[in-house]
Amino acid sequence: MANGVLGPESKTGRSEANWLERISAVAWLKTTRRGPQVDAEARDALSALREDVHRLRVGGILEKSSSFTRLLVSRFLALQQRAMLKLFPVSASGCVGRSMSDPVTRAKEIETLLDEIRTDPAELDGQSLSYREEYLTLHPRPFEDILSHYDIIQGYAIDGLIPMINGVKNFSCYEHGTLREIPFENNLTGLICRFSFQRAPAVFITNSDVLPSVERLGLKKDKVFYLPHAFDNHKLRAFREACPELNPPTSGPVIFFSPSRHHWRRGNSSWLKGNDVIIRAAAAVARETRNFKLVFVEWGQEVADSKDLIEELGLSELVEWIPTMSKRELWQRYCVSHAVVDQFVVPALGGVGFETMALGVRLISAIDKQQTALFFGQEPPLLAAGNVAECAARMREVIQDPLDSQGRGQAASQWMSTFHSAERTVAVQCKAYSNLLAGQW
Repeated sequence: MANGVLGPESKTGRSEANWLERISAVAWLKTTRRGPQVDAEARDALSALREDVHRLRVGGILEKSSSFTRLLVSRFLALQQRAMLKLFPVSASGCVGRSMSDPVTRAKEIETLLDEIRTDPAELDGQSLSYREEYLTLHPRPFEDILSHYDIIQGYAIDGLIPMINGVKNFSCYEHGTLREIPFENNLTGLICRFSFQRAPAVFITNSDVLPSVERLGLKKDKVFYLPHAFDNHKLRAFREACPELNPPTSGPVIFFSPSRHHWRRGNSSWLKGNDVIIRAAAAVARETRNFKLVFVEWGQEVADSKDLIEELGLSELVEWIPTMSKRELWQRYCVSHAVVDQFVVPALGGVGFETMALGVRLISAIDKQQTALFFGQEPPLLAAGNVAECAARMREVIQDPLDSQGRGQAASQWMSTFHSAERTVAVQCKAYSNLLAGQW
């Protein structure tokens, strides 16, 4: 859409839409409003057209023609481009454009909003103060001519600022870990984050552990939507059904597989995994039985620290290190393990947890039971552990019931189908979008 309205940016930094980009934008608008199949067919046709035009311009007929013929064709193409630009206007028929105030009123609304941001009592650091005006006024500006062509604008992280500063009424803010610490920092990023989320007509919360931040920011309940992370449970279900032979061994040591990145000593809490918790818990269990094995993936900033701790605690013979692997290889590893161990810092489900549970394998990970019950509607049936003692206790449970006679894995798979399915994720988003399109502003 940006290419069709503004034109792709050239090497000189200038942007100018040509007739092919204009037609592409017009076709995109029409086809996306008619369904995904039509859209796919139209994209294929446009792609073929682009290739034909490219061949005509840089080779093929022109390459073998006389200079006079090339001149005629070039002039014809230039004339054709001017005609196309007039014949194919890009219709600004999106709901965003229809919901916006008239230009004069919008300018006043935006200036009022900017004044509120400028006079916010947060004590910003010097760098943020010096950069604030430039960022607030220049960063959102290039999007002004584009937004009106759409029906809803969704701002990830702090990008809700872009539609907000351009006077868009029907936009949403999307949290993906954004609200853990950012809105409470005394810098420009924190200020923008807080303003955007507090003023958004709809807010998607995708992490249950940020619910305290939602309350602290005073976000209105009717504007907040608890949205499970986009996750294709059908793909995992199909894989599991196609590979019924993938099961943990019925004899020998109990296998605990931990695919999490090794990062547990230094850095932001959002990145930490608490890998030392499983290592120390294994040391406690090893004093009672050594009939188990830990499998770690050798990746992360602090693999060496983990190896040193394993050596120090006398666990080397119980640990296997494997290289990074493809997604399907990872799923196979999940299925042949008695339990998968994720992380112990953020009390919420992550990608490893979703996949493990969808495949019907027991999961050991940190979780806040109350928050997840509120977020999803029911507490997920994993083996919750937030510290060394709890992790050791969960490991003992798996060792005592290696073949999962209690059906914990199957219960986890059913929970995913009910509370974390692709259908539910889409339904939550559709409800929020319907509110915006109905004129919530």
